[in-house]
Amino acid sequence: AGLILGWLRNKRPTFGRIPRPVIWFMNNMGLNMFIAVVGLAAGPTFISGLREVGIELFIVGIVCTSVPLILSIIIGHKVFHFPPAVTLGCVAGSRNAVAALGAIQDNLDSTLPAMSYTVTYAVGSITLIFAGMVVPLVI
Repeated sequence: AGLILGWLRNKRPTFGRIPRPVIWFMNNMGLNMFIAVVGLAAGPTFISGLREVGIELFIVGIVCTSVPLILSIIIGHKVFHFPPAVTLGCVAGSRNAVAALGAIQDNLDSTLPAMSYTVTYAVGSITLIFAGMVVPLVI
């Protein structure tokens, strides 16, 4: 269907035209609804898990999530001398964070971060798949 509709749009540019503000609204509304549903579904189990395990695991999770992101930004800026837009795109891709990429692009009013997002997204996804197969075999 996508190929056929894309071909029709190419032949008749007025066919299937969606105003830019409508596309922006649909992208943001869909993403926000997804985040809301995930948050609502995870809330009850998060509280019970926090009571069972304690606040220490929550703090360790914050550290394990934040330190690689902060190090990635520092390395991208100091070692590789990437522009900030490229560095932020790399960091968002390394965490497979489509929402972060959208926020970065909206704030910069540019699609430049998407260029660096794709490589780190692919590497991160493949690494996650292989780690998911190797770690259970090792443990």
